[in-house]
Amino acid sequence: MNGFHPRATHAPAATAGPDFLPGVPVKLVIHTIEDDPGKLYRFNPGDYFGHQGWPHATIDSRGIHQHYPIDTGARTLENRRGGVETNAAHAIQCEVMGRAEFVDDLPDSTIGHLADWLTWCAEQSGAPLTFADFRPHPASAGVNAQQRFTGQEWMDFTGICGHQHVPENDHGDPGDLPVDRLRNHMEEEVMSPELTSQLQLLLATTQATNAALARVETSVRDENFGLGRQIAILRQEVAAIK
Repeated sequence: MNGFHPRATHAPAATAGPDFLPGVPVKLVIHTIEDDPGKLYRFNPGDYFGHQGWPHATIDSRGIHQHYPIDTGARTLENRRGGVETNAAHAIQCEVMGRAEFVDDLPDSTIGHLADWLTWCAEQSGAPLTFADFRPHPASAGVNAQQRFTGQEWMDFTGICGHQHVPENDHGDPGDLPVDRLRNHMEEEVMSPELTSQLQLLLATTQATNAALARVETSVRDENFGLGRQIAILRQEVAAIK
C-alpha cells in the first residue's frame, strides 16, 4: 500500500494516529469542516483548527492536503471510553472545506478532488466505491439519528460513509452528500493520467507489433510466390526433357 496520495500536498499532523485494528473492513469516512465552501485550507503545523482531531486529509478547491498516511489511523472521530472503536476501526477519513447544510453547493473542483481521494483510497485499500445512505443536515445530527450505524454495523461496514453514520458520535456531516456528482467524477478518475499513459504506450506497442507482423506476412507471401514460380519453371524443364 502506498500511504500518501501522489498528488497530495504533505501537511503532517502534530500528533500520531492510532494503529488500525486487524481484520476490520476499510471505511472511507467523509466530514465537512463547517466553514465557507470557498475557503481554502491553511496548514498550521501545531494544531488542526485549534484542536488535535486531525483527519487523514483535508480537501478544498485547490486539492488534497494529507496529514497521515492511510495505513495508520486518524483522530477526527469521538471515541468514547468503553464503547466501540471508531478511529482505529480502519476508518480512512477526510475533511472537506464546506458546510453540511449546503454540501450540494461545493465547487465542482472540490468534488473532483474528493472523488480523486476516494478513488485512490479505494485502489490502495481495497474498499468498495459503494455509498451508505446520506441524510440532509440537520436531520442527520444526533447520536440517535435514523441513519447512524449501531456498533456492530459500523464494525462490519465497508465502503463510503460520513461522520453522520459513526456510532457514539452526534455530528451530522457531511449532510446529503451529492453522490451523483461524485460518481461522475469517479468515472473520470478511473482513467487517471498514469493509466492513460500506460494505455497509450500499450496501444503504440500493439500498433508497432501489428505493423511488424504485416511485414512478415507480406515477406512470406512474396517468398512463397517466388518459390511457386521456380517450381513451375522446373516442371516445364522436366516436361521438355521427356
